[in-house]
Amino acid sequence: MLGETCWHLGGNTQPVHALLGLVRVGAFQLLRPWAWHPERTQELMVKYDRVDAADASLVVLSEIHRNAKIITTDHRDFSIYRRFGRHRLPVSLPLDLSTAMKLKSSIYQ
Repeated sequence: MLGETCWHLGGNTQPVHALLGLVRVGAFQLLRPWAWHPERTQELMVKYDRVDAADASLVVLSEIHRNAKIITTDHRDFSIYRRFGRHRLPVSLPLDLSTAMKLKSSIYQ
């Protein structure tokens, strides 16, 4: 997911460096659903015609980590997907990454 996010942010750009900075300081936890949950990921891909493996893996992660939020700009698709078959996903619009970096640094001062 991190690689795809960096690609969508424009490759080697300031927003990508800001995101990677947030990852380095622990603002985001990177998780791996594939080794443990490929069956559930594929079930979601069969259920929703428009879901790809990346989106399905985020739904699976939201089922595992119920208090976590999905940060995405893809509200059209993520407003349709459901975790546990019927519950809306906890989705948030991303902050401007430079604002997020400032918030993160103010928390640790």
